[in-house]
Amino acid sequence: MSNNYIIEVNVLKSVSGNDRYIPTAIKMPPNNLEYYMNNVYKLYLMEGLSKCAPNSPQFKTEFKAPLTKRRFELNKCGANTTNWPYLNSGFYKLQILFLRPNNITIEVVAKVTTTGNL
Repeated sequence: MSNNYIIEVNVLKSVSGNDRYIPTAIKMPPNNLEYYMNNVYKLYLMEGLSKCAPNSPQFKTEFKAPLTKRRFELNKCGANTTNWPYLNSGFYKLQILFLRPNNITIEVVAKVTTTGNL
């Protein structure tokens, strides 16, 4: 996947996990692949995915396109949410929209359970 891809991310929430997801205030405006990999993926997702999806993209300094073709499965992923905005317990749908050069949508549903001291 080249840096020509323009990506947008939206987060929706459902209290019960049914098909009624409503948009949250968490939205990330359209930008290119390298921006998302270096600023969103690296900060929020890379560490957690390294533990439950060993074939997920990993890099130490800066990501440079292209993103190579790969298949990886998410299996009981946990995430360090230190850098994340506060999320109430519930079900969240992460929509990753690839707007150009092809229109592709990837949706990931996650159950969030808050624990510990706030």
